[in-house]
Amino acid sequence: GVFAFAGWRTWVQYRSGLRRPALMLGAYLVLQVGATIQGTLIDWGVLRSFYVAGFAFLAIALLMSVSMGLDLRDRTILLGDRTNALATEVERRHEAEARIRQLAYRDELTGLPNRNALQEKLGQWLSRARADGSFGTLLLVDLDHFRVVNDALGHDAGNQILREVAARLAIPGDDPVVLARLGGDEFVLLAEHLAAGAGDARQIAERIADAVTTRLQSPLSLGFSVGASIGITLFTDEASGLDVIRHAEMAAFQAKRSGRHAIHWYEPPMQAIADARMELESGLRGALEHGELALY
Repeated sequence: GVFAFAGWRTWVQYRSGLRRPALMLGAYLVLQVGATIQGTLIDWGVLRSFYVAGFAFLAIALLMSVSMGLDLRDRTILLGDRTNALATEVERRHEAEARIRQLAYRDELTGLPNRNALQEKLGQWLSRARADGSFGTLLLVDLDHFRVVNDALGHDAGNQILREVAARLAIPGDDPVVLARLGGDEFVLLAEHLAAGAGDARQIAERIADAVTTRLQSPLSLGFSVGASIGITLFTDEASGLDVIRHAEMAAFQAKRSGRHAIHWYEPPMQAIADARMELESGLRGALEHGELALY
């Protein structure tokens, strides 16, 4: 009955894919059946020998040891494969996270830091400026007539121009700066944290602006050069990085109004002018809605 049950289990294991345990159990059954037959023949006087049944029982211990060793080896290999797969997955996720961060903080066209990265860096500098009362400068470089060039030559040519301008602005100089692309045809140069004072900070910013103008004077690969209107703002304890960028944009707008290809500093009255303009525009819209305008 035991042999019959063991034989059935061997067949079930073999059919279910457990080939090695089935073969081990089958080998033991063959040995045990052979040992039983040999013992019976000795009892009947057919054979004159010693009983080998005890050695057959030792065989099951040997086969079990071999089977357990092979199982342990397979599990070790499987664990190694899963460890390698997990390491590959972790590496892939790290690469994906780095790619996501790059897309969030890098401009895809030029490879420069984008607006998000600029605001983060600017926030760090403002925190230090509030702590020690030092100064920093932000230069906003707005290319002149870029829309005309883009419309005339196409977006591919416009993208090539932006990449070349970015490469020229990224040339290292005596005054280390953080270069970023704000968007469109606007680039930003953020001067290193300056603790020398407002006067020295202004001199350094103007030297950087002159270097930018000089770098953009030589023709590009398309055969022409581009000019730029540069707005500069000095900051130390502004409320936020958005305020600093907005002040530089106001200064660049004034540079364009003064004839383009110019450098203009931000002055507090510019904010008052912008506020008055917005108030006037809002008042005119309200007057139109309420019929408060008359033609003479």
